[in-house]
Amino acid sequence: MQHPRSLRRLALSLCAFSLGFSFWSCAKADTGDSESVFSATKTYPLIISEYIHEGEKRAIEIFNTGNKRDLSGCLIVGYAYAGKGAQKGSPVVVSVPLSGSVKKNETVTLCSVAARSDDAIKARCDLSLNNFNMNGNDPFALICNGKDVDVFGLPETETTSGIEGTGTACSGSGETSWNCSEGQKLTANNRTLRRKPGISKGRTTRNGSFDLGAEWIAYPKGTWTDLGHHSLGSSSTPSTPDTPSTPDTPSNSGNQSNHDGIDIVIPGSYEDIKKDPNRRLQDLEGLTNQALIAELHKVTGKKYRELGYKTARQKMFGSIDRDSEGKVECIYTGKRFNTQPNTIPPNSEMNAEHSWPQSGGATGVAKSDLHHIFPTETKANGMRSSYDFGETPCSGTRGSNKCDWEDGGSQLGKNNAGKLIFEVRPKFRGDIARAHFYFSVRYNLPIPLDEENILRAWHHEDPVDERERRRNNEIEKVQLNRNCFVDRPDFVDLITDF
Repeated sequence: MQHPRSLRRLALSLCAFSLGFSFWSCAKADTGDSESVFSATKTYPLIISEYIHEGEKRAIEIFNTGNKRDLSGCLIVGYAYAGKGAQKGSPVVVSVPLSGSVKKNETVTLCSVAARSDDAIKARCDLSLNNFNMNGNDPFALICNGKDVDVFGLPETETTSGIEGTGTACSGSGETSWNCSEGQKLTANNRTLRRKPGISKGRTTRNGSFDLGAEWIAYPKGTWTDLGHHSLGSSSTPSTPDTPSTPDTPSNSGNQSNHDGIDIVIPGSYEDIKKDPNRRLQDLEGLTNQALIAELHKVTGKKYRELGYKTARQKMFGSIDRDSEGKVECIYTGKRFNTQPNTIPPNSEMNAEHSWPQSGGATGVAKSDLHHIFPTETKANGMRSSYDFGETPCSGTRGSNKCDWEDGGSQLGKNNAGKLIFEVRPKFRGDIARAHFYFSVRYNLPIPLDEENILRAWHHEDPVDERERRRNNEIEKVQLNRNCFVDRPDFVDLITDF
């Protein structure tokens, strides 16, 4: 029988090839959870938990309240009415099939082409919502194997008001967030709607009345901050909704889950959390090994914004790693170079070091992930190449025990097993180790056992310092996620196999 380590490494290695194309299959890779397939006799523990309409940008979020589910046989079906007074049963019907699976208390998101083309949004999208050319108020339904699981609006209405609430006016307890005139019906057009946390079952009524305000909270147009995250709660009336915000400006909305780009529901104000980063991850207490890896994968990925390789390097050299004297230090040699704001230095001086090599899976969105990219002197970057990290007994560049290269405390040489490896100078060993641990959980890629053992030792030898915390904060400002092992170094020892 194969060891669980071998099974996981085999399964996840297949995901590496797809990093530049789709993270859905890798993000959902699972070697231990049982999976239920829908049938006509089973219940469907799925609800539509969020709907976003912003012109051509549209998104639908589905939340699983039960055990892990295979989504084959499920569709999002839209009903586009041609105009007011359209006859009952005469809409244009658009069907979008679902694929993959969704675990308990997790979400799957579908986004239109326009939404997926937005760099600030596409990392939140799991599946495509192609050809879903609906008006904001056109109704739609989640249907699995021919059965209505959750119906949004009134598909059998005789007008275009399929997602206008017919039972609740703008005023009243819990409805002030709709910001509309007294007596006006509630609308989904150009809004973000989120399901109230007390709703755990879908609505299966296709006609009659539809009280939109009874189950949904309205947020202003362009609010994408929580797409991909939903949780059930006991309260049916949420706190004041967040206002529209740019990706670089987290909202201050009390117990909402969009603080600092960390997708964890946490108590306290935004300022409290800024003072104590460890509180961001308190909901993961008690988890270990694969359970912890799965949650950290979700936390590090939900708010991630792909910058693009050029922008990422501009940010790194021009501000994130640039000190008060306008200089950037090579992580391997300690040499310092002058840089300019928002500028990439010439290749003759410095390069961007992918601590997790591109040849090992740092491609696609991972290529520009700043949590594993560091500024290096060009020569040092070339000497590291894609060699594993390790420790070598070599010394100097002459003699029988010479190193292939040595500078500033970093070395390229053979380890005791005769394998050529790259040893990082002591000052930054822990940084490299925690970057590797982050990359492993963020992109579901395993670390070779020999290298992992060395990195664990480096993690303890060179603990997190203020400079590394500051870098984590600066990266979050532009990339919207954090290295969880900088915030919680103790998590490393709770995972026995990366």
